[in-house]
Amino acid sequence: MFLLFLHNKLSCDYNTDMNNIIEKIRQQLIINADEKARDSGQGFFKEKVRLYGVRTAIVSKIGKEYYKVIEDKKKTGIFSNIDLK
Repeated sequence: MFLLFLHNKLSCDYNTDMNNIIEKIRQQLIINADEKARDSGQGFFKEKVRLYGVRTAIVSKIGKEYYKVIEDKKKTGIFSNIDLK
């Protein structure tokens, strides 16, 4: 019984952490958004898509920084039970 409770608590904390990390990444993308890059990127799509307008070099830096936080976690754990907007 205690082990099940502990597992549920750890899962809840893990999912909360992943949601926090995703939200921080979104904030970084918004902060680094460039209207000119967003308009330029929209030209590659026939339909309307959501673009932040962040240059690839900046996205790579953000990705490398946050990868350090999640690199030891399994892929299924990262993407399960999180709120993807």
